Amino acid sequence: MNIFLVKPGVESFFIAECSTNSITTCTESTGLISTNDEISEDSEFCFPFWILYDISIIKSASLSHTIESVCSWYCEQIRDIRIDSQWKLFWLTCGDNGFTPDTSKQNRLKDSLKKRISRISKLADSAYPHIDKKVSGLYVVEDPATGKIFLSLEASFGGQRRMKDDPQAPSRSYLKIEEAFAAAGKEPLQGEVVADLGAAPGGWTWAALKRGATVYAIDNGPLKNGPLNHPAAHHLRCDAFTWEPDTVPVDWLFCDMVEQPLLVLDRIKVWFSNGWCKNAVVNFKYGYSDPVKVLDSIYNRDGLQPFTKKCICRHLFHDRDELTVIAEIQRE
Repeated sequence: MNIFLVKPGVESFFIAECSTNSITTCTESTGLISTNDEISEDSEFCFPFWILYDISIIKSASLSHTIESVCSWYCEQIRDIRIDSQWKLFWLTCGDNGFTPDTSKQNRLKDSLKKRISRISKLADSAYPHIDKKVSGLYVVEDPATGKIFLSLEASFGGQRRMKDDPQAPSRSYLKIEEAFAAAGKEPLQGEVVADLGAAPGGWTWAALKRGATVYAIDNGPLKNGPLNHPAAHHLRCDAFTWEPDTVPVDWLFCDMVEQPLLVLDRIKVWFSNGWCKNAVVNFKYGYSDPVKVLDSIYNRDGLQPFTKKCICRHLFHDRDELTVIAEIQRE
């Protein structure tokens, strides 16, 4: 059995996404989808925070008893395996925004493992792994909906994580762009040029300004806090759907417009097809739309894929009824 961990409330959307990846048999609980179907290495998923493979299950008990049971299970699983390099250790618990690491339980588990496998426990690492890569380790998922503890030796991470706020950021949207940078492993550099469509009040603009970029903030609304009167912020009060950069390509295109997703998609296709940017982070607010249909519009041959070297779409930890695309543009 394999399990997917998603944000509570999007389970039905993810099951629909599964069907597009030939996964047809799913069992659902809050924030957790299980399947016995095989997961293809070519599958691309938007909603899962984590995918865990070849699951074992134990019953939840007191914390101390559960930790001892997990230790016993892990020691048995690796009994004939030589471990000489770092391995991942994650204990994931469910909150309002989905399953996230519980550092306190991770530390208690690591302390218990020291008593049994001291050398190996010193190699345990709880830093987030690279996204979309199967990584070996010990993964513990505590599911309050079923009272079960799911255990796995292999998982892949979707990139979603809680980010730290900044008092100079004028809106919570700042957290989304910071999370997108973390997922991409890439961000604007000192001296690069960013075009931010629908910038006001400036959360995404601020993330670029902090890194030393020059930002053209396109919005009829006002900027606030950090971006307001910043010397590297050029606030242009005009329509983000019609504005075009004077010099192309810009290094980054940001777009967080509050508009129908297909209207945003059409405008972004103009930018991508004309090669007006090198990289992009675009937020699509699906609202009353079907997010799986929005995903298909992004990924199909009439969407963004033909114009990109790399394009991933994620339902981020800090997204609400939104999807975020992170892309590197294919230029001739």
